[in-house]
Amino acid sequence: KDKTYCVAILILALEAINDPGGQMDEKTAVKAKNLDSEKKAWMKRLHAWLIKNRTEYESNKDGEGKPFAKPGTKSSTGSSSIVCICWGYPNPNVPGTGVAPQGDSTHPIYDNSNTQIALLALKACSRVGIETPKQVWKGVLYHFLRLQEQDGPAVKRVGIDDSGKTTDVDTDDKCRGFPYRGASDFTPHEFGWTRATHNMVCAGIGSLLI
Repeated sequence: KDKTYCVAILILALEAINDPGGQMDEKTAVKAKNLDSEKKAWMKRLHAWLIKNRTEYESNKDGEGKPFAKPGTKSSTGSSSIVCICWGYPNPNVPGTGVAPQGDSTHPIYDNSNTQIALLALKACSRVGIETPKQVWKGVLYHFLRLQEQDGPAVKRVGIDDSGKTTDVDTDDKCRGFPYRGASDFTPHEFGWTRATHNMVCAGIGSLLI
């Protein structure tokens, strides 16, 4: 059955076929002309599946989340709310909702592992000329910023010296990580899913960069 991971990894594989030497960089990223029409059409269908099967929810100015039943639902909390976007495991009982099996159409459940792999695939699509709507990029940005820890221990900021090496600077930052799922919304609290972990911090930072 179609799932975010399966679709996203297939997209990444198709892009890799287009650039077997791994020579792509941001200056020469768009190589649509080198991707044959059949593979590009396949990527477009996979891309459309990811866009359709996203999970949307609205978050108010205080960061409290309220789930939407399906993408495209209009905001119900007024102008102060923003639409956040993420991905999860599809619910076989609710086709097309992007809802996890333990959720339902009014309580969608996402995770940042699925969301990260979906973002990697969307970025791969952009490198071969398949564009993602701006509101999707913005929605994912809002999602990760909302889930970042509000506070954390002080750490020295890492800078770059004149030789290009990393060095500590005289400024403290707060070490604020990312969880597998958010703690303040429609999320089960078992299994430590709402705690920041090393791998989810990498997923969160990488997703914000994308």
